[in-house]
Amino acid sequence: MNRKRTDSLRFRLFRTVLIALLVCAVLFAVTGRVSAGIIRRYLLSDSAIRARSEGYLADFREYVSKYQVASTDREALTAWCRTHSGLSLTVLQNDQIIFEGENEGHFDSMEFPFVLSIGPGSSGASASVNEPMPVQFSNGHYLVTIVDTNKTRYYLMGTCISVVVAAIGFLSVLALYNRRITQSVIQLSDEVKAASRGELTHEIPVRGHDEFAELAKSINRMRASVIKQTQQEAIAWQANRDLITSLSHDLRTPLTTLIGYLNLIADGEYASPDELRQYANTALNKAMRLKTLSDELFRYFLVYGRPTDELKMEEYDAQVLLEQLLGERTLLMMEQGYTFRKVNRVGNCRIRTNADSLMRVFDNLFSNLSKYADPAKPIILYMAREDDRLHITISNGRQKNPTQSTQIGLATCRKLMADLGGTFRAEPDAGGQTFTAELTLPVCTEPA
Repeated sequence: MNRKRTDSLRFRLFRTVLIALLVCAVLFAVTGRVSAGIIRRYLLSDSAIRARSEGYLADFREYVSKYQVASTDREALTAWCRTHSGLSLTVLQNDQIIFEGENEGHFDSMEFPFVLSIGPGSSGASASVNEPMPVQFSNGHYLVTIVDTNKTRYYLMGTCISVVVAAIGFLSVLALYNRRITQSVIQLSDEVKAASRGELTHEIPVRGHDEFAELAKSINRMRASVIKQTQQEAIAWQANRDLITSLSHDLRTPLTTLIGYLNLIADGEYASPDELRQYANTALNKAMRLKTLSDELFRYFLVYGRPTDELKMEEYDAQVLLEQLLGERTLLMMEQGYTFRKVNRVGNCRIRTNADSLMRVFDNLFSNLSKYADPAKPIILYMAREDDRLHITISNGRQKNPTQSTQIGLATCRKLMADLGGTFRAEPDAGGQTFTAELTLPVCTEPA
């Protein structure tokens, strides 16, 4: 099978996966940088950190005031820290730390170095606003520092978004490839269904050089083969129908006559032995006519029922082969009173044919000559090489009121010549006085 290997489905799948990975990497990098920029600008800027810190401080003051929390009440302070994940609480007195809150929701940036590397923000991010602010506890005023430690969490969220976007890009590329493959499969399936319904005239378009293109070509070849076979079957059916129509009368007439004369003989309806002899001779002639028709019919079906590939083709010298096939037959007819005029312009050429089949063609033609040719007129035998074809033409005058031909022999010649790669044409002239049969055979190509 000739096809471009670079367009095979395996290579296209590999190429598509590489493209999908490249798109995935680009989307991940671009989305990471964009999300990192957004985080720095809107979540980690000084104003954003200060606003959150003030909100956290207001919330802590409200909590202390509502529950009358003392600076030494570690349980209450720890409870507030647990409800505010990602915050670090420190209580100071005279620059001495009297409470440092637990930070269970804090992510250590060292644990997620990849997260902080997706964008330009981790190394250059603004420092958290962590100035100590006074808070009124139940046991007095103390300085409190609340630090937002959610920076790594924000970047982790950005990384997750980047991963999702990259995954969507990867799957989208594969989905587009899968959609194209699916469309090709659906198209071929529809074409095959149409062919199965008998719609054989529509040719499947061939796109590209992959396996689907080769499959489309194969389906087109199969479609063309089915069309050719259907046409041949139609021609053969019509030929058989014409043959049956032609033979129906030719067989019925002598058979009816034969039965009639045999009935006369069987019933003794004859006046003398001479009349009986006349009835018997007439019945014998009709029986021989039936035998001739049955022999021709047998030869016809023998030819049309044989596969063409059974022929054994051999190369012959055209001049020598024609002399052998035509010489004896012309001599036999000359002994019967026929005359021939030969024109031989074959020259030095060779043909590749099956001698037995070509001999059967000439047997049929000379058999017709003996039946229908007028002995008073010469039979013209013309043989010549014209370009790359060998032409053989036989012309003869027709008898007056000849017996109607069944055309079986001519149909047999046409089929035999087609099997040999040649052509056959036989028809009377406009006035019906002359009948001409023309055969052509391909000439072997001479070596350079």
